Amino acid sequence: MTNPEVTAALDAGAVVVTPNNRLARFLANRHDEAQMRAGRGVWPTPRVLPWNAWLSSLWLDGLAAGAFAEPLALLNPTQAARLWERAIGADDVLLLDADGAADRAASAWWTFHAYANAQETIGQFSNGGDDAAAFARWGRRYARAVADLRCVDRAQLPDVLIAALQRLPFLKGRSILLAGFVEFAPQQARLVDAIRAAGADVDSPAAPSSRVTRSRSEYRTSSDELVAALQWARDRIEEDPGARATIVVDDLLARYDLIVQLADEILRPRAVAAGALEGARPYNLSLAPPLSEHPLAVAAFDLLELTQRRLPLARASALLRSACFSGGAAAAGRRARHEQEWRERNVTDVSLNAFIQGIGDDDALYAGLVSMSRELRNPSPRSPQAWADMLVDALRQCGWPGSDVQSSTLYQAYVALSRAIGEWRSLALVEPRMELRAALASLRAHCARTMFQPESGPARVEILGMLEAAGLEFDGLWLAGMDADAWPPRATPEAFLPASWQRAHGVVQASTDRSLERAARLTAQLTNSARQSIASHVTTTDASARAVSPLCDWPLCPRSPRPTPTMETIAAAPVLDSLVDATLPTLDRGMQIKGGVRIIEMQSDCPFRAAAAWRLRAGAWPRPGIGLTAMERGTLVHVAMASLWSSIDDQATLLAIDDATLRSRIAAAVEVARLGITEARWRSMPAVIAGVESGRLAALMFAFLRKEETERPPFRVMESEVPVDLAIGGLHLKLRIDRVDAIDEGIAVIDYKTGELPSVRQWLMPRPVAPQTGLYALALRQREPAPRVRAVALLSIKSGASSMRGIADEAVLWKGLSTTANASHERLRDFGELEAWWRERFGALADAFRRGDAAVTPRERPSPCKHCELKPFCRIELHGAGGADGDDEPDDVSEDGE
Repeated sequence: MTNPEVTAALDAGAVVVTPNNRLARFLANRHDEAQMRAGRGVWPTPRVLPWNAWLSSLWLDGLAAGAFAEPLALLNPTQAARLWERAIGADDVLLLDADGAADRAASAWWTFHAYANAQETIGQFSNGGDDAAAFARWGRRYARAVADLRCVDRAQLPDVLIAALQRLPFLKGRSILLAGFVEFAPQQARLVDAIRAAGADVDSPAAPSSRVTRSRSEYRTSSDELVAALQWARDRIEEDPGARATIVVDDLLARYDLIVQLADEILRPRAVAAGALEGARPYNLSLAPPLSEHPLAVAAFDLLELTQRRLPLARASALLRSACFSGGAAAAGRRARHEQEWRERNVTDVSLNAFIQGIGDDDALYAGLVSMSRELRNPSPRSPQAWADMLVDALRQCGWPGSDVQSSTLYQAYVALSRAIGEWRSLALVEPRMELRAALASLRAHCARTMFQPESGPARVEILGMLEAAGLEFDGLWLAGMDADAWPPRATPEAFLPASWQRAHGVVQASTDRSLERAARLTAQLTNSARQSIASHVTTTDASARAVSPLCDWPLCPRSPRPTPTMETIAAAPVLDSLVDATLPTLDRGMQIKGGVRIIEMQSDCPFRAAAAWRLRAGAWPRPGIGLTAMERGTLVHVAMASLWSSIDDQATLLAIDDATLRSRIAAAVEVARLGITEARWRSMPAVIAGVESGRLAALMFAFLRKEETERPPFRVMESEVPVDLAIGGLHLKLRIDRVDAIDEGIAVIDYKTGELPSVRQWLMPRPVAPQTGLYALALRQREPAPRVRAVALLSIKSGASSMRGIADEAVLWKGLSTTANASHERLRDFGELEAWWRERFGALADAFRRGDAAVTPRERPSPCKHCELKPFCRIELHGAGGADGDDEPDDVSEDGE
């Protein structure tokens, strides 16, 4: 096809019909350029239409001429999709993916009409396999629904036009040029023949016969292939100011993100370096994401959906921070603090009421949300037109699309979304009344079927899919992804049509022979339309080596990718001086600082972790989950155990009471503990989960008491939840001891845990694990009079199995506890030496913290990095350190400090 031939046809008043929108725009633009080169200031608008638009114009012309027996309406895709959903839903069978079934059925309907003989009907599949019979059943329902509405759908339109062509007198003598078609489906061929029979002059341009230079290149990775292609395109347009470069990618959808990243990097490196990617791109990309995925649409749909159901925390938080509503970006930044409040309360999903209460009545969005809640909370069914008006009005009351200065891209998205809502209103033809929830789902699905790509000016570099490139002319063409596995495409028959029927009727995607035939024609059409054609493919994958497609087995010409601009910048950058500053300002001696046991514990784990958490106040973003958090469960255990022992007092009483009495007292203690968690928090979790928590804790406590507490030497509980002060290493720490027991000639310090317990040998490492019991013992020894601490123990109350670990004086015969000598490998002889070691070791850790030691030096074993939430802060993993080892840190939860 040559430009003069198309231009001459358009000058003569011919209609040029193309297989796709891109080729139609291309030919119209080339015609306009030819008119300007000829010196014309005014010329008739060329009639260049893609196939479906041309059929619609014939339909409208036929209506105006009264060519049809009755004036039928033409269904649009949204209306047809809804009819398919209803046709499938009438089976009253639960499908895993009803929407997917509707899409596949609609595709099979199109394929059947495109390839069936004129007399065939879908009734022939009624006695076929399950899928074919289901399709026949759904298809009959769909056809009846279309007929009852006095409509025709686009798959049926060519056959309806064929029947009416003899009554269209304006076709006689009309010139029609079919440009860029690789082949015609039987239905298309019948329509073209009927138009010729009606007197129209229908022709196809001759295939181009330009001399083409063909070569191919091979690459190790997909990135190398795309980098080389984009660098070729940049070189070509820089060498020739009038040239255009086109890259055609077979699997464009699969490689979309990588292509955009590399195209920005290579074709507009300055914008990438400046972080200014919102401007116009110097290239066009044919593939576009769905309109429903644009942030403006996501914010609108999620806000509306919030009136009907709770949103997951992640989506509610994104909505909270969206700048698309009243107040813009400034207000969105202030609202972000509410996400932290939700996370701290372990909120997993958010209702509209919670959202409104969260932002407060002083927020610019508050009034709009209240109004939206009042209008959309429990509305009666309405028509799609009424819903469209109400939804847009509700969004505008909330300030959508935002009050900030809008970029061109954002404005185009707003216009596209407004247009899509307007198109969706036509659904009233097939669905006069809808519930709001169904309306929102339908509107979102409509926007998911609508592609959105911001408009830009003509670009000299184009990146296209194979079918989008059909019929175009190219200065230079690069075909990427041309390996034998990908091109020609594999046969993928329609799921709901018998494969034998598809092969017999020549459906392209149903057989390897037809797929090869069409791929060969398309490859020839593309390469014959370019002065230079290059094919490339990746030679290695995770599966196996790949060879070039036999359709592109041209002379091999290596084209190695060069370093990208960013790589060149990094390579040319001067060596930077580095300064390691791992020290914070020294704290005053005796200074009281919040953190308690956790300061010493984290300083032992890693000095940076302690400094970041307790001096810089860095912390993890809370991670909510279903049910209580680990901290809340730990709180329940502590409060319940304290309440229980206040009623039992000592081991003798525990041994004297029967199981029923013990369970009763445990239940009462658990009820006391539940009061420590707000009623709103209990209501926020699923009722089943909330109800299980009490029974779970009671069962754990009963098993623990009967197994662990009855086998100990005699004891009496002296105090629970004991506040104490500890002066150590120049710090003044406020601690809270879970429990102090009176035992033979002394006391035992008890700490509750809800996770696995570390070994007592880990307690006595140079960088000790679980220092709390030792700190508590030192704090008690600073009292007047100083009690004699004879044992320290960690008690684990957890699902699966309770346990107990600790260190006791040799005279204390406590089963399960180690002696000082055994725990220390004979380094320490008795409890007195253990206390001295605690004072020296914990004092050194406290002093290092006070002096500002903040070096990133985690303990090697057991590594604290596995459970540390500050790795993004210290970035230790960038240096290949901080990996988890096989000796896990205990997952304990306790309120060890204030």
